[in-house]
Amino acid sequence: MNADESILNLKKVDLKNKHLLPEDSGIYYVLDENNIVWYIGKAKNLKKRWNGKAHHRLYQLSSQGRKKFYIYYNNFSVINLDEEEKKLIAQYRPHLNSSPVKKKRVLPAENLLRETILKLPDFLIVLGIEPPRQINKNAITPDWWLKKKLAGLQIIHIVLDWEKLREFAEQDIEISSGVLGYVFGTRKAYSNLWEAPHKEYVRRYGVVQCRILVNGYVVEVSVLDNVSQMFTKTRMGTLAGEQIKIVEADILDKIKADLKIPIPKDFVNQIKPYLQDPIKLVFNDDIDRETLGKQIYKIKEEYKQGLRGVGSRIAKRISKGESNAS
Repeated sequence: MNADESILNLKKVDLKNKHLLPEDSGIYYVLDENNIVWYIGKAKNLKKRWNGKAHHRLYQLSSQGRKKFYIYYNNFSVINLDEEEKKLIAQYRPHLNSSPVKKKRVLPAENLLRETILKLPDFLIVLGIEPPRQINKNAITPDWWLKKKLAGLQIIHIVLDWEKLREFAEQDIEISSGVLGYVFGTRKAYSNLWEAPHKEYVRRYGVVQCRILVNGYVVEVSVLDNVSQMFTKTRMGTLAGEQIKIVEADILDKIKADLKIPIPKDFVNQIKPYLQDPIKLVFNDDIDRETLGKQIYKIKEEYKQGLRGVGSRIAKRISKGESNAS
């Protein structure tokens, strides 16, 4: 149900700035950018109720794609909280108040992007950033490049050095594909996942193109050969706060014409230099960098020992849909 003036005239904070809530007792209302009431609750201490990841609805809210949420609040004495909360829930009937709490933790998409960078630190390079594409929102079946959910979003382009990955895999295509399947085909419960143009694309064929939506941006990864010959000038920078190589601005225009990545040429021509990290972390969870950095080496050894790949028990479980390479 939409909020009315009695809510919209209250004080509010952006969900990302929930730490700014006062340490007072009161009623809070979670609204999206369209002023739809998603949740109503009570708290003896508003700031403490929303501190860190304490709130039991936080991950349900964070998994709602690109929606932006605000917390409106007003002060009530502790004595009146129960009665007031029940009255307001009955009046506005918020969706989440009548839905079960998800027991399984939903991880934010920013975690998955950060983990991907940490898993493949030597193979990923930021090419540049593309302005929002012209999306026909009325198209019945838009192709993969023009999905409606991309409307209004800038696209950060990353290339994956296929030649270097093959060298790492000792020219074993099964190992190369297995590494890519592990990195981009994870089934963990993130709010957004890496997706490819076709169903089962990543798991069966490795990956040549995939994307993920993170905190209001699109990140597209393309596999590219001869990277070292083309990207002769790179620098270190960050993406979602993680260290990553970036193509220098002065050579980007020179190499566009020769880029053989599976992206329509019109989009490639629009790519601009990547000057600074645009993705602001909302959750900034702790991530096990040491373990992630070693994982592809572990996978490589398991393929060489026959523990993965054709005929292995892991492959048989995958074929039955019981597990994913991890």
